[in-house]
Amino acid sequence: MSQFRLAATCAAFAASLVFASVGGAASIPVTNHSFEDDVNNAAPGGQTFIVGVPTGWTISPGSVASHYGVLENGAFDLVMPVTDGVQTGYINNSSTNDHFLFQNTGVAFLSGETYTLDVDVIRRPDHDGLASYTDTPWFVAFGMDTDADSVPDVRLGEIAGVETVSGAYAQQTIFNATAAEAGSDVYIMLGNPFATRTSLHSQAHFDNVRLDTTSASIFLDLQIDTTTGGVVITNGTGGPIDINAYEILSPGASLDPTDGTGWSSLQDQNLVSFPAGNGTGNGWEEGGGVSTSDLTETYLSDDSTVADAASISLGLAYDTGVDAQDVVFNYREGTSLIGGTVNYVASLLGDMNGDGAVDMSDVNPFVQALTNRALYDAQGFPVNFPDIIGDVNEDGSFNLGDVAAFKLAVNPPGTASASAVPEPSSLVLLGILGIAISFCRRFCNV
Repeated sequence: MSQFRLAATCAAFAASLVFASVGGAASIPVTNHSFEDDVNNAAPGGQTFIVGVPTGWTISPGSVASHYGVLENGAFDLVMPVTDGVQTGYINNSSTNDHFLFQNTGVAFLSGETYTLDVDVIRRPDHDGLASYTDTPWFVAFGMDTDADSVPDVRLGEIAGVETVSGAYAQQTIFNATAAEAGSDVYIMLGNPFATRTSLHSQAHFDNVRLDTTSASIFLDLQIDTTTGGVVITNGTGGPIDINAYEILSPGASLDPTDGTGWSSLQDQNLVSFPAGNGTGNGWEEGGGVSTSDLTETYLSDDSTVADAASISLGLAYDTGVDAQDVVFNYREGTSLIGGTVNYVASLLGDMNGDGAVDMSDVNPFVQALTNRALYDAQGFPVNFPDIIGDVNEDGSFNLGDVAAFKLAVNPPGTASASAVPEPSSLVLLGILGIAISFCRRFCNV
């Protein structure tokens, strides 16, 4: 196991992140989402509430530190109405302001995206029947920081309620972001409103925070071509992402770490924005446990930026012969390990313009790729490995021997296009390919 994987899978670190995808929605990582990180903290004098803010969260300005924290199951012989037994403590609300816990997810709102926030709101059993605990008011909201003080001052999609009977109440708010919010970081706000309370002690507890979005575009994506074996990191998030490590895992051993013909690591490529290290952590360096199940690289002393809409090829790192399609892709931003998305595509041999079909529109790109690679590359076709896609006869080389196979792929006998207008289409195709063959015989090294 590489040092990167060992560090990233430490229990305390792993418990603070949520990577799962459920029902097609991508989960945005929430640090200490169920407040388990604080379960072993001890309150002075055997008090129920832990002094201090839950790990990964911040308290609104003006709150009193001794009145919030995490409530541990078993204190005062209480049986808390949630399975994990750990929730936030109450937030002191002795002033005229609403008090709340909040967290900056570090993920920016995207216009047109739908965000769903699920939270358990808890009223403690020992509150029932006490005059000073007649109700438990709460609010849950997305937040936005408009005055750049790192505290959310605008609530979005706010929901609120008052609980009068002990129990855990699952709450959900859904917010559709617009251009007005786009680019601002997504905040989570869990609070006790001042206006609806009837007592100083009427506050709710919170647990099991989950934040989902309808799109996975907030994460880097690993695109795997099951035809070519090509592996590419792409950024479709709408903004740059700084990374200092990544790992590609395949329990079924679908990876190809072979230098030269398989994985092309960032260390091997030594790109301007992704410099190779020399073993001191001053650049990208391959992990020590590289195998058919694990491809890992780290940049210990700095970050590299994956620009918006950028694609970074990692060569033919996928073994199409195994093709287990079980790949997991993680990358590190700062100290946070993020679960990226993985997409499998199957390119068509002969699809030289990358539009998902092999037809007449591929003829010019095929000719260009065969006769003038610089001209072909300048077109910007979304084809990462044209020498493999152009090898239509699958003999291991892209050359004149592929022309006949390409002709059949574009206009196969017996198809509607071939039988409907055989002469014009065939003549055009044969004419263009004839020119390519003649040109290549003179200038191509095939």
